[in-house]
Amino acid sequence: MAEPNYEISYYERPGLHLSDLEKASLQQDLIAFARTQLSPLPIYNVFDTSNRACLNDKVIVTARVGPPDSDSDGENKSKGEIIAFVSASLLPISGLGPNPDPDPVLHTGLTIIHPSHQKSQVLKRLLFGTLFMRIFDKFPTGIWLVSLAEVITSLVQISRYTSECFPSPDWPAGKPPGETHLKIGREISEKYRYLFLINPAAEFDETKFVFRGSNDTPEGKVFMKDVDDKRYWHRDEKATQFFRGFFRKNRGDEVLQVGWLEPMRVLRVGQKDGFKNEDGVVSKL
Repeated sequence: MAEPNYEISYYERPGLHLSDLEKASLQQDLIAFARTQLSPLPIYNVFDTSNRACLNDKVIVTARVGPPDSDSDGENKSKGEIIAFVSASLLPISGLGPNPDPDPVLHTGLTIIHPSHQKSQVLKRLLFGTLFMRIFDKFPTGIWLVSLAEVITSLVQISRYTSECFPSPDWPAGKPPGETHLKIGREISEKYRYLFLINPAAEFDETKFVFRGSNDTPEGKVFMKDVDDKRYWHRDEKATQFFRGFFRKNRGDEVLQVGWLEPMRVLRVGQKDGFKNEDGVVSKL
C-alpha cells in the first residue's frame, strides 16, 4: 500500500513570531487531534491555553494528511488534518558551558501518532528527521537531549541515538551519573516539573534518574503504562529487560534520560535501523 501524502510543517518557538491568530489556529489544531487520543486531555505542553507563553519554548513538527488537490510544487492548497505531531522544547539549563548564560537543552516532549499511521516508517523518518536536522542547523556540533518516559521502546531508542546517555545499557554498571547529567536532572526536578507533567510529590532518585510516581496524578494517569505489556517492549530484549528493572508495576514511575545528540551518531544509527518502527504509542518522551 502506498504511503499517504504526508505534509510536514516545522515550527521553532512559534510563540515568539507567529501572529496571535496563527498561534491560536495551531494550538486549536493540536488540541483537536490530541483529544482523539488522550482522555482526559492533560493541561500541559501545547495544551495549556491559559498560558500565553506556552509556545515560546516549543519546537513542533506536525504531519498532516494532505488533500489530493496539490500545487505542481507539491504544496497543498488547503491544509489536511493533523495525524501526528512532536512537541519538543528548548530549555535553558545553567552551568553547562563556559558562558554565564544558560545553555539550551532539547526536551523531546510529547509525541502523538494516530493509530492508523503508527507503523509508518516514512512518517517516523519525516517527523524525527525534520526535528533533528533543523535542530542541527542551529547546533551543528550537537546538543544535550533530555527525555522522560514510562515507555520502554522510547527509552531504548533514546539510549541508541544519543551518546553519553544516562541511564542506558551502555553506561558502566555502578558508575554514577556524570556532573552534567546531575546538573540537568536537578534543574529539571527543581524548576521544570510542570513542563514535564511530573507529579510535584514524586521523589527524584538521583542514582537511577527515576521520578517515583511521576505519572501518579489525575492528569498524569493518561500516560501510565503497564511495563509488563509487551506492546511497549523494544525488539532488543536485553535492553528491554534493563529498563524494565527501573519501574515499579503500575506506580507511574518515569525514567529521565540525559544524552548528547550529535549529527553523525543520529545518521549512523538511523541508517543502520532504516528508521525501523516499533508499535507507535502516545507518550511523553
